[in-house]
Amino acid sequence: MGTKILYQGKIRDGQFGNFTDEIYKICEEIDTGLIYLEPFPEIDYTDDKYRESVNGENSVANYYKLHEENQLKLFTRLYPYLKRNQSVADIGCGGGIFLDLAKSLDCSTIGVEPNFLFFS
Repeated sequence: MGTKILYQGKIRDGQFGNFTDEIYKICEEIDTGLIYLEPFPEIDYTDDKYRESVNGENSVANYYKLHEENQLKLFTRLYPYLKRNQSVADIGCGGGIFLDLAKSLDCSTIGVEPNFLFFS
């Protein structure tokens, strides 16, 4: 029983290299293995200011420009473990780029983002 603190400190805030002023804890419930952030930040991921803090601007084209190459690298590393027609879940899927790639294998996909749940 109990909780184990895995990390305590600042977390990324927007673009790589930017950190919060507030201190956060990454905690793990010993019994269940559930890992969570405390306190959970209240962020409106759909807000233009948030998008600008992460991507440098609010355009969809820039989002894909910043993230497609990394998601393709991840997909390439995971490709040997993916099987045609299986279900693939992406927790923290962002705009769903990785899931778009998984669909090329006829996989059904589930994407989870803090404010949204996508099924396809």
